[in-house]
Amino acid sequence: MSEISLLLIEDNESDAEIVKNAVSDFNEEDEGLQINLKHCKNIQEANPALSSKKIDAAIIDLKLGATDTSEGVNLVEEILKNNSILTFVYSGTTGYTTHLDEKESNFFKIYTKGTHRISDIIEEIVILYKTGITQLLSTGEIHNEFNRLIIQIFWNHISSSIDFWKQNNDKQSLHRYVQSHILEYYKFDSSGQLADYSPAEIYITPPINKEFHTGDIVKIEKKGHWIILSPACDMVVQAGQSNRKAEYVTLVKFVPIENLIGDERPLSNSKKGKIEKVLRGLRYFSLPFPKFNQIPSSYIDFQQILSMKPNDLNTSDVSRIGTISDLFIKDIIFQFSSYYSRQGTPNIDSESLYRFL
Repeated sequence: MSEISLLLIEDNESDAEIVKNAVSDFNEEDEGLQINLKHCKNIQEANPALSSKKIDAAIIDLKLGATDTSEGVNLVEEILKNNSILTFVYSGTTGYTTHLDEKESNFFKIYTKGTHRISDIIEEIVILYKTGITQLLSTGEIHNEFNRLIIQIFWNHISSSIDFWKQNNDKQSLHRYVQSHILEYYKFDSSGQLADYSPAEIYITPPINKEFHTGDIVKIEKKGHWIILSPACDMVVQAGQSNRKAEYVTLVKFVPIENLIGDERPLSNSKKGKIEKVLRGLRYFSLPFPKFNQIPSSYIDFQQILSMKPNDLNTSDVSRIGTISDLFIKDIIFQFSSYYSRQGTPNIDSESLYRFL
């Protein structure tokens, strides 16, 4: 039986009882998944649970005392900064959280008491728990796996290269060295075979790099989605410099799959033929068709190219919505280069060739 560890931080007994009753109702209805509710009345009681890294989700009231909401707001800010747990504010004084509105997401939501049912919040928590995200990130599973790999890297890799690190006291380089080895281990499954990747691993959303870079997916007002395919060396802003090498940035069109197949379902043979052409043709690079976050279900068409001055990217008409991860961008650039490096040869008169056979 699976168990969700839910932390309730609420000083009002009657409001806490509503949550307890909703949890009890859920536990009676679902025997395969249970919610273990821990009720705390203030931050002091909640801190040990939060620091234990064994909490999947938290429901928090902001007014944790007789005076103001500062204690509850500060607690939420600390959780968002230091924890990776599903966080739901459930309070009658949500007007004090306007500065947190921009942080709202699937993992952090602000609800006003009386306008939302606590059972709906519990349902959201259950749906998110079933994805496995909280077990991986909130309750230590990924930390345990990283620790196992770091021990391997310590004994099998760093120990044999310690002479270099004795002379190079650069902690950031050492961090990257360890991270690169962790990524290398993740290329293989438990049997030692190359692992299959999920389509979601192609994208990083939102982008981490603060500057526009090769592989970035951008949305241009009235022009749709594009990917930057200028060489990385032309896109980098070197330390001490303000400009890139590239006078113009090369963008290639992201074509929505709907443009190709429309709304027709089931797909006709002709529409299937068009998809096959995209999947196999050198002119196109096929991406995973399901929509991912703000990235539409698309393919790349190397014939549709747009050039922009770097400064024109920094306008309100252009927004960065994601980037292609390093594992996949190289293949896209290689196919893009191969498409435009084709030479072609004249047609051969096959009949004259046959006469010599």
